[in-house]
Amino acid sequence: MKAGSAKAGRKKASLAILAGCFLFTASGFSPAFGVNKFLLQGVQDYRNGDFAAAAGNLGAAMPTEFNNPTLHYYMGNCCVHLKQMESAVREFRIAYALDPTGQVGKFAKQALDYLDVDAQGQGLTKRAPEQAAPRLDPAMERALATLDKQAGQGMQNSGRRQPGGNAPWWMGPKRGDVPPELARYLDGLSRQYESNQGGFYKRTPTEVQRSAENLKSLLQEKYKDGKHHLSPVGTNLYTRNYTQSDTEKKPTAEIRPPATPTPAISPPKDGRSN
Repeated sequence: MKAGSAKAGRKKASLAILAGCFLFTASGFSPAFGVNKFLLQGVQDYRNGDFAAAAGNLGAAMPTEFNNPTLHYYMGNCCVHLKQMESAVREFRIAYALDPTGQVGKFAKQALDYLDVDAQGQGLTKRAPEQAAPRLDPAMERALATLDKQAGQGMQNSGRRQPGGNAPWWMGPKRGDVPPELARYLDGLSRQYESNQGGFYKRTPTEVQRSAENLKSLLQEKYKDGKHHLSPVGTNLYTRNYTQSDTEKKPTAEIRPPATPTPAISPPKDGRSN
């Protein structure tokens, strides 16, 4: 068996399982509630495995039951068994549109996911692939993580520091069970203390955080010719490391020493030197 046929078989089996899980809903139908007889018979035909008869009866129920998501869901499953995939997708989409948050809609959405098609597309439009976030350079990831860590430490330190020493104990988080009267009293003290301190404990974001965010933006901006750029290697909240763009790195001309002229020596005449 070819791989494509096997995959289609698995999808068909999965859709059949989904339809089987939903049969309990159809079993609750009763003519006393005014349910269309063709719809009831179509569901019964589907349960009996007669998918062609089921599709015929479900189709006969369409004029009066078009807004019934259950009808479209079972029609979609019939089309799957009858290998009418485009019609199946259309019926599942209608069922999902009629009941997007209900049980029928959820089953229809699962069927569309198994068929790998968009729930709101046209025809057999495939679902748009999920775009993976672009992977950053390892040096950039380390630099951004370092900035986040340093900003967090700066936030903690700014919350602990005050001109007169450490904050009173009742400014900290309350631990354990605190009686309501005491809790209200401590909250009142905290508000009064903060107002006297000029809201020192709620100064957010801090200068450290703003500096960290600014550096993160500078690190990730696109390189431009003629400008120096922050390098992720060695840059943190307290150190800046810049690099030049390639166009600024002018090649150094190679300097060669001048050639030394070689004197011409004439051969001696008669074997004697000059």
